Amino acid sequence: MFWKKSKQAIYVDYPESQRRRDYRVAPSTHTPIQLTIGATPVTVHDISTNGVSFHCDEPSRLFNNTDDELAALLYLGDQHHPLPVSLELIAQHHNECRCRLIHYNLQGQKILSQFIVQHQKMEIRAIHESQADQPSDPSNSYDI
Repeated sequence: MFWKKSKQAIYVDYPESQRRRDYRVAPSTHTPIQLTIGATPVTVHDISTNGVSFHCDEPSRLFNNTDDELAALLYLGDQHHPLPVSLELIAQHHNECRCRLIHYNLQGQKILSQFIVQHQKMEIRAIHESQADQPSDPSNSYDI
């Protein structure tokens, strides 16, 4: 099998203090994320393949206990194909809720994983393009 090397290697600075952020993505204008719980739309802060955090004006109206499971629809990107999920409340602080994504099928997991990877690629390329004029320290870079 022959492999074509079509792209130039990209070197990106990798701050060690940001490990948790590597698995989570926040919505942007290029990759919007919408979450609707029942009929209530909420503002998503970030999402991973295992969970989501969001702002809700009245979380007590949605969740009675931390063990509650709620049906929700997750809309990823511009296509707006709904991904049905269930949410389990893990933590709540003021109006911010952190939930585990549960009861979604293998196809939904693949769709979410692909969305996150594409979002991360776009962010890395944007950072690379903005830092193209500045030389980076090769000792703290990884080949992508």
